[in-house]
Formats: sequence, structure tokens, C-alpha cells
Amino acid sequence: MKIITSLILLAFLLVPLAGAAEDSALIQEIKAVESLRIQYQTTNDLDKLADMLCDTLVYTHSSGHTMTKAQFLESISSGDMKYITIKPESMNIDIYNGVTAVLTGTTRLHVKSKQAGEHDAHLRYILVYVKEGAQWKVAAWQSTNVKP
Repeated sequence: MKIITSLILLAFLLVPLAGAAEDSALIQEIKAVESLRIQYQTTNDLDKLADMLCDTLVYTHSSGHTMTKAQFLESISSGDMKYITIKPESMNIDIYNGVTAVLTGTTRLHVKSKQAGEHDAHLRYILVYVKEGAQWKVAAWQSTNVKP
């Protein structure tokens, strides 16, 4: 009886560890996906970038200007916006039910836009990924300027 009780207790203790390991694997998966998004966005690989965006994407720039998926992709393809470099500084990832990931952090961008010219931006952001089938896709991005 002692052995059975010990095994049951051990099983209860290991359940949270299994969940933590699963979250850790998902966090690594999200980091890899986010690296690809940055690569595609800075190299203007719009076909691959488009595949990573939800059709219902809401992309809100630090200026407050909001774009749909089509508008965001058009702004890059037309040359209105060119993401030269994107360098994340900090990134926190929270996973919800294995199908939603909320990333928060800071990043530095070097961009060129027809409206503002070439400039640097230091942003605080929130980025939401959702899992559609087997693929993680960006559902929302919102950023604000970090004050010096």
C-alpha cells in the first residue's frame, strides 16, 4: 500500500513538470517562428510572411495607425514601408491552452518609410500568435514608442 501511495504522490508531483516541459517546447517553437517572421519581414519575402499572418490580422503601428493583413503586406510590397532591421531586445512569451501565445517585450527597428524617411524606432510591443491547424500565425501586433 505504501508503494502505491508513493507512486500516486509521485505522479501528482510530475504532472506540473510535464506541463512545464510542454510549455518550454512551445516557447522554443514560438521563438523559432518569430525569428522566421522577422527574417521574412526584413527580406521582403512577402509570400512566406503572408502565410504567417492570420487573415484577420490587426497590425497597429506605434503611431496608432491600424492595418489589415492586405494593407500591411501592400505597404511593404509598394515600398511605403521597408523594415531594414528588427532586433528584439527582450521577449516574454506566455502560452495559453497550447494554441495562443502572447509575446511582450521591446525591440529596435531600422525602417524606411515614404512618410518619415529612414529612421530608428525603439518600441514596446505586444504580439499575439494563434495556432491554426499545425501553424502559428500572427493575429495581432501593437506597439508604442519607448521613451528615452
